[in-house]
This record gives sequence, C-alpha cells and structure tokens, in this order.
Amino acid sequence: MGENSSVIAGVVPKATFVENVQAYVKESGKDVDLVLEDVRDMLQRYTHVEQELQQRKQRLQLKQPEIEKCLDAVNMLIERNDSGEDMDLDFSLSDHVYARATVQHAGYVGLWLGAGVMVEYSLDEAKALLEEQLQSCMRQLEVLADDCNYVRDQVTTTEVALARIYNYSVGVKKK
Repeated sequence: MGENSSVIAGVVPKATFVENVQAYVKESGKDVDLVLEDVRDMLQRYTHVEQELQQRKQRLQLKQPEIEKCLDAVNMLIERNDSGEDMDLDFSLSDHVYARATVQHAGYVGLWLGAGVMVEYSLDEAKALLEEQLQSCMRQLEVLADDCNYVRDQVTTTEVALARIYNYSVGVKKK
C-alpha cells in the first residue's frame, strides 16, 4: 500500500481480523447473532466504498484518453503553426456531420471545460492546461488504485471474519 492511500485509510476503518472467535464474541458483550449482524453491516459498508472507488476510477479512465486526444490535437496545431503550413481540418457540426475548412493560422483553441462551458486559450496555455490535467488524472488513478487495494483488503478480512463467526454460531446453536 502506497503513501497516497493514507486519505482513505483515515476515513475507512481497518477491519479486525478475528483469530479467536469465542473471545471476540465474549469481548463484544453481545449475542453471537448480533455480532454476525454487525460484521455483515461492516462488510456492506466496505463493499459500498469499494464500488464508489471503482466508479470513480472508471470515470477517470474514460477521461484520460479524452485529455490525451485533446493534447495531441493542440500539439498538432502548434507544430503546423510553427511550420507555417495551412491546415485542412474537419469540424464536427453534429453526430456524423462534418465540415471541412482550411485554417491558415490557429493561435487560439477552444476547450470544453464541462457543463456547457467552452473557454478560448492560446495554444501554449491550452497545452499547459491539458498537460496539467493529464498529470492530475494519472496521479488520481494511482491514488485510487492504492485506495481500492486497501478497501479490498478490508473486504477480504471482513469476509473471513464473517465466515469464522458464522461457523462459530452454527457450533454454538448445535450445543
């Protein structure tokens, strides 16, 4: 587990490994069925957090190629501007409808920021912004990978504890 997962480790409590089930149940001061219910509840919380992290990770994984594609386009515009070449570009007007245009000098580019907002940037500013966003996206993916591993460990530990307590409860009920 990396140093970046300290955020999730501070929010999500560490699962307790139950080595001696009888002592664990006795220490809780509850009936074995209530202890089982508590552990199931904790498992449900861990799996909910794990699902949230996985969804966030998927959203970032979808965002990363989009940022890279935009960065490639800005880099291509910079190269063409530096060489002084005219550019033949296809502009999307709507789904499957494009218009072709020849651009002589593109000093600015519009970037969609989200929520229907487009901002015009100089090519250098756009490149810097997109590189920063790409780095941020990659860092967030690393942190999320560590966080997912941490939560997965907690789920596994809780599942083992649940199985051990359940087996113990079956033995107690047989007596």
